[in-house]
Amino acid sequence: MSDCPLCGGHAVLRSNALPGYVAGSSFRIYRCTECGVSFAEPRVENHRVYEAIYANPGRVPGYMRYERYARLVANAADPLEALSSSEDVYWAVAQALQQRDSALENPEVLEVGSGLGYLTYALAQSGYRATGIDISRNAVDSARARFGDLFIHADVAEYAARHAGRFDAVIACELLEHVVDPVAFVRIALSLIKPSGQLIVTTPNRMVFDPDVLWETDLPPVHFWWHSEDSLRACFQTLRVCHGWMINTCCSLRS
Repeated sequence: MSDCPLCGGHAVLRSNALPGYVAGSSFRIYRCTECGVSFAEPRVENHRVYEAIYANPGRVPGYMRYERYARLVANAADPLEALSSSEDVYWAVAQALQQRDSALENPEVLEVGSGLGYLTYALAQSGYRATGIDISRNAVDSARARFGDLFIHADVAEYAARHAGRFDAVIACELLEHVVDPVAFVRIALSLIKPSGQLIVTTPNRMVFDPDVLWETDLPPVHFWWHSEDSLRACFQTLRVCHGWMINTCCSLRS
């Protein structure tokens, strides 16, 4: 038994040696009996993994669809509509933004973990002052080559220290499962938005799978977490109380 890092509940060891994304690596997998999250240990960032993935994403399982979306958006008359029609995650992001931005002129939004850049570009084409930030130099270079100078290569924590309270919305689309510490990440993201701003988070939904399924999402260290609705509530509960910002959470149905 161990304590769940998100809700403090009982986390049961389900595997002592799950093979990792990198050949020769292995991870312990736990599942919380209270909030339902599955998580990997040890959780140590490995940025080289993302550089390798984004060096040729069109040939990497799990990332090939991102290359397909980038090509779709680059050639679409209405990029955000084309993206929203392709996957529920992007439809949810567009809907969450539209519900809040009617009174704002040219809202400024930041996409954290912008990857190949297609969502940031689609938002820019829809009238948002959109910026994408990613830790991967290869991802940012690819996004700039295809979509222009909308992207920043930087660590979000360092960026947040210089841009506190700047944005009307911050988007973390399929990112929360990647970070070492989700609560710390959300705190950083909240620091970037205005007091009346909005944080939009999507992540794969562990609860659409049977509880006995061990790990049907990207292997660690690509994904460290497999969230449930309850684990997101646990992650955000304290932050909801402490801050007046609106947080939209969407557990996507994609594994």
